[in-house]
Amino acid sequence: MRVRSSSQYSRLFFHFGAFPSSREEGPPLVCLNGGIMVDTGSEARDYIFTCQDRYPPYAALGGMRCLLFVRNEAHRRRYQRRIAGLRKHLMVIQSFTGPLLDIDLLEPLYMPCDLNGQAPLDAEIAAFREQIKNQQVINDHVRGGIYLNQLSPTIARLVEQFYDLVKESGGRGRVRLSEYRSQARTVLKWHDKASYVDLLRNCANSALLPPHVPTVMISSGELSGITWNRLLELVERQTGLQDATEFFVKSGMDAAGEVSTFLSRENFAEKINKLASELANKVDEMGRIQQDVRLLVQPRIERCRNDSSPAGVGVTYQIRHAGNIERLVVAGHVYEDAEYKTFIGSYLADDLTNRVLKQVGEDKIIFLLQLFADKGYRGPINLDAVRNSDGDHIFIYDCNPRFGGTLPVFILQQALRQTGLRAETLLNIGYRGRFVYPDLTAKLVELQDQGLLYSRNRQQGVYLVPSLVRPDSFDPILINMGIEAMRQLIRSGLISSLSDPDQSDLKGVYW
Repeated sequence: MRVRSSSQYSRLFFHFGAFPSSREEGPPLVCLNGGIMVDTGSEARDYIFTCQDRYPPYAALGGMRCLLFVRNEAHRRRYQRRIAGLRKHLMVIQSFTGPLLDIDLLEPLYMPCDLNGQAPLDAEIAAFREQIKNQQVINDHVRGGIYLNQLSPTIARLVEQFYDLVKESGGRGRVRLSEYRSQARTVLKWHDKASYVDLLRNCANSALLPPHVPTVMISSGELSGITWNRLLELVERQTGLQDATEFFVKSGMDAAGEVSTFLSRENFAEKINKLASELANKVDEMGRIQQDVRLLVQPRIERCRNDSSPAGVGVTYQIRHAGNIERLVVAGHVYEDAEYKTFIGSYLADDLTNRVLKQVGEDKIIFLLQLFADKGYRGPINLDAVRNSDGDHIFIYDCNPRFGGTLPVFILQQALRQTGLRAETLLNIGYRGRFVYPDLTAKLVELQDQGLLYSRNRQQGVYLVPSLVRPDSFDPILINMGIEAMRQLIRSGLISSLSDPDQSDLKGVYW
């Protein structure tokens, strides 16, 4: 296996510990998970298990070994069968594309985990201890700290339990567990969009910031009895805005598609009651006091419908400290609904990056990120903006204190470029194994016959990444195609042909 430098991983992930001083005998260990969604009540605790299924192939592209949490032996065995299936799929794909990537799909490290507080089974602890006897598994990289795409209190506790198990088996670590714990608390603060609003309201140099949509904050308790005229009064008092006729309202603690609605004078009574009901249900799930939940009210942004560029983008940076902030990626957002609520993937292109940074001003983005750094945030952070009808990018107070859903396609782009292949534009249509191809060979033949299979000899078209989410499932990536060619391919139905329609869950593709 080719060993990559540790600096490559520190660019993308949360990591608190020591780096190897020389070339290492084994790969880094990465935990790719969805702990934030669990700790904010957006998902049930079992989401810790299901979310991690999305990432092992992408960890392999980065030369990393995955840490997977397992309930019991049956759960571990299921992963082992799926991993074996992925390896076979990779071999079939390579037989069509030629040798493209240095993918070494390492056996994950399976950590026994019971999220309900019961002790893991002795048999699974024994299996874990057997795995970590291998110096390739617990190497100097791993002793220095696990890499994380997301950090939350639950994940921090599991990281601590991991190092306890390693220590009990005679391993010694140089990881800074206290920083994992403290940053987990910081992450939850900035996951709340209301904290972002507060941060900018207290900024003395607002002229140095990128443009943000005017935003009003109200508590969930204020929804009871509020009228349309009262809402207009609040908007005018807090922002000075007088001419808005429609508003987008979203909960500070949820993704935009979960507890949100569009309000106008005509639909106000119906939508405000529905919003209050949805929020009450969500608050019950989260175990929080309803009055603690804050809502953001923003005038609806008329998005630019120019097909040459995505209507929404995310900028992702790594914050090491206020004087060391590195850009990772600028990505266009891809959704499965015309209301732009359900995110499914990303569009990467150098010209998109250049346009966004030139229009917004990267110096303004850096100034904004320094405010987060001054409050103690350390790690990857993603901020979202929407392109309005004038073509200007307006930030919408969506802070994702993590790398986010762009990670899979970004890692693929980097892996292709490192092997000397073209990867100028990429579009991933989901990263959750949304397409099931029972006959992979037939699908590859179809793409090849249409001249649409990305290969070493034809570096343009579709590349299929096998997924662990479901048997025979894949993530299609469209590479080095213009936006209109991508749209035509999607409209043609070729992506879904030869797939299992009974397992299809993709409603559409919009960006």
